[in-house]
Amino acid sequence: YLQRLGWLGSGEPAAVEKAGDGNINWVRRVRAGGRSVVVKQARPQLERFPEYEAPTERIVCEAQYWEIARPLDRDGVAPGVVAFDAAARVLLLEDLGDAPRLDVAMAQGVDASPAAERLARFLGAVHAATAGDTMLARRFPNDGMRRLHGDHIFVLPFHANEFALDPPV
Repeated sequence: YLQRLGWLGSGEPAAVEKAGDGNINWVRRVRAGGRSVVVKQARPQLERFPEYEAPTERIVCEAQYWEIARPLDRDGVAPGVVAFDAAARVLLLEDLGDAPRLDVAMAQGVDASPAAERLARFLGAVHAATAGDTMLARRFPNDGMRRLHGDHIFVLPFHANEFALDPPV
């Protein structure tokens, strides 16, 4: 598949590994020839919780988001889009490298303020550039994911359910 997308050469060896937890999407890091890319695929079921379905259009919205947001990133916190296959719902992103998870780092007492400051500057720049743009809502028809996230934040925690969560790190 990566050969067809032009990222991997014919017969070129590659190593595939998990890239994060992949709660929502199938996510892998592929390393080949001294370079790496993160491959994400939106499947109809959530990766970690296959009993929940989610619209695959979520990855279309993500690809469009990076088109808008990446040029606004001065601190290098946002990955660039390497390739996007809308039909297969596959997004290839630049690999920003092996960074520790912030929740794990903070649980170990690491000062996460520099990362938080860079992230805040990036999100502030995105907000400043897009606030008031009435066309964005039409460009990001992602109501299914909004409902899913809303249920997981405001409904499921307050009702009996079988939504298993790992204990805090």
